[in-house]
Amino acid sequence: MRYGGWLSLLLGPGLALAQGGMSQARMEEDCLQRLQPLIAQGVTVQGVNFAALGHNATYYVVSYRFSRELPSGQRTAACTYRRDGQWARDDATAYRMARELDAGRAR
Repeated sequence: MRYGGWLSLLLGPGLALAQGGMSQARMEEDCLQRLQPLIAQGVTVQGVNFAALGHNATYYVVSYRFSRELPSGQRTAACTYRRDGQWARDDATAYRMARELDAGRAR
């Protein structure tokens, strides 16, 4: 393998992100906005993690760690984006949908 091949292998996820839709910083901002319905007053962000998943970074996951437990019972929440930066899923929407489903079953 030539140098260019090794370079693309090492930088693959980063290059895919740069060539795709949103930047890492933009995904982190977007995720935090999407998670707002889960974040109670006084809860603060303790850390953020960004990970590329799948072959050639098929998905990106932004996860936040919070100072206190969220209504979901967790101290972490995450958002998933497709390779092109398009939103795929977030824990706030999943939690809301589960609550709506439970409410519907209770009727």
